[in-house]
Amino acid sequence: MELNLLFVSDYEIIPEPARTIIIALQISVAIGCILIGLTAFKYFKKNDPHMSRTYFFGIPLFFLLVGVARFILVYHDYYAPDTQDIPLWALANLIIFSGFISLNYTVETKVYTKTRHFFTIFGISITILYFASIFIDKFLATIVLYIAIAFQFLPTLGIYLIIAKNSTGGLKKKAIIIVIGMLILLLSQSTSLLEMIGLMDRISSSIFGPPVALTGLSLLGWGLVRSK
Repeated sequence: MELNLLFVSDYEIIPEPARTIIIALQISVAIGCILIGLTAFKYFKKNDPHMSRTYFFGIPLFFLLVGVARFILVYHDYYAPDTQDIPLWALANLIIFSGFISLNYTVETKVYTKTRHFFTIFGISITILYFASIFIDKFLATIVLYIAIAFQFLPTLGIYLIIAKNSTGGLKKKAIIIVIGMLILLLSQSTSLLEMIGLMDRISSSIFGPPVALTGLSLLGWGLVRSK
């Protein structure tokens, strides 16, 4: 069964024309991520060329890496031969983990320093654990992957919830936009759970998820870029 998530996926045979529609939607998410990353680079360079290099590169890099990984996963899911299953899956997830590490490091360095890079270090550690588990069993690696994605996604959400609660004015507004974007991303990932409990079928969940994910990514990108 395919794990219909933005950051996690696997093989699934889907009949036409749904297959083509789903592939197009997945590609649109990948392109959207890359465009957000490039837009962030351009915005930072034009509006704040003297800003910290950590923020200048860290935020765009997250979106660019997720976009590249999504392209790899589309090829993995719908075109690659079985012999390329594990290598492509591992490569895409390594790129996604690198994106999250970049995001968390940036946030913990320039936005909220009280965590003292705990989540960045934890993200690196759990990434190593994930790759070690690949050599044991792919099912085990998938479970570790879910846990790793959650623990790399939630810190930034938690930090901006704290900022939204404790700040005022423009900073509070930006933090709220980031939180909403991340919550919408979580909503887009809920389609697999709805499918598992019988409230949504495979094709519907695969079609519903990408547009919602792209909406969440767009709000997240806008908030992160404009928050500086």
